[in-house]
Amino acid sequence: MTKMENYPQLTAALKKLVTSGRTPGLQYIVMKDRIILYQQNIGVADFESNKLIDKNSFFNACSVTKTFTSLAILQLAEAGKIKLTDNASAYLNGLPFDEEIKIYQLLSHTSGISNPIPLKWIHLQTEEADFDSEEFIRVVLKKHARLKYSPGEKFSYSNLNYLPLGQIIEKVSGLSYQDYIRKNIISRIGLNDRPMEFLVHEDLHYARGYQKKLSLINLMLGFLMDRKKFTTRSNNPAWIKFNRYYVNGRAYGGIIANAYSLTKFIYELSKPHSVLLSETWKDVLFAKQKTNNGNEIEMTLGWFTGKLNEIHYFGHAGAGGGYYCEMRVYPDHNLATAIMFNRSGIRDERLLDELDRHFQPV
Repeated sequence: MTKMENYPQLTAALKKLVTSGRTPGLQYIVMKDRIILYQQNIGVADFESNKLIDKNSFFNACSVTKTFTSLAILQLAEAGKIKLTDNASAYLNGLPFDEEIKIYQLLSHTSGISNPIPLKWIHLQTEEADFDSEEFIRVVLKKHARLKYSPGEKFSYSNLNYLPLGQIIEKVSGLSYQDYIRKNIISRIGLNDRPMEFLVHEDLHYARGYQKKLSLINLMLGFLMDRKKFTTRSNNPAWIKFNRYYVNGRAYGGIIANAYSLTKFIYELSKPHSVLLSETWKDVLFAKQKTNNGNEIEMTLGWFTGKLNEIHYFGHAGAGGGYYCEMRVYPDHNLATAIMFNRSGIRDERLLDELDRHFQPV
């Protein structure tokens, strides 16, 4: 393991994110060839109990869940149970859209489905037993059935793309979405004893989600969700506390994890001879997608793609009420990274652009 003191500027920058009040706490981890090169766990997991962030702390991972959903769909395609070029309606009855949408168009966000702000699509942990996932999906898709453009015409990110994908996984596999992911991804890479789940009970390592009181996002929350239901005062007057909740759309945002389990996942997926997907189908998963007129987009079948100082990566961010995270893999260097916060995020902040450069080859 590389010594932490070899990166004093990086460590100072991470600590400043906490001491400057940008987040109560964070995790950041860098893994290469299954070896942890660097790891930091900084700040507070829960102001009420004064529990600190440690290596076992875990967070709502929000939209990075989409990479698990896309992998599940590719696994089913590899097994010959679906075709990516099939219309989603071939597997699901009652989709409300006027035009046929293909599975790969849902994966690559080229379906034309709109992207309403999803912050209010949550329910309290105490409401889980009565939550009806199928009814939620039916209602929200019907409400937003009008396409912004014809499928394949252009790229436009939407959480709603991944709701039908989750249903297809359930229909074809005969398992609930959660059970499929547990059996075919989490268990295969040996994460059963690590924090990666969909449901959390009274676990002392679950980091509480917070929202900075004096912030634009906090002003917006009153319009985007039931503030009285989902938030309460914190012991720290600078922060508002989120009551524990689950995301309604498990297939687009339901994973609960920590930085270690995310880097383990992306490393095991991207390495040669992965237990998760064959090399042939990984090439399909990570291939840049195109619109109908041949224009290439910065998106694969579930992953964003880019370069940091000319070094290629695949990545995804996750943002929501009380939580924010980013994860990446640099396949040419067998390098995987992840950072997680217990504070709200609403967009891809590209924080790894600054942090990951410390581990790039000169």
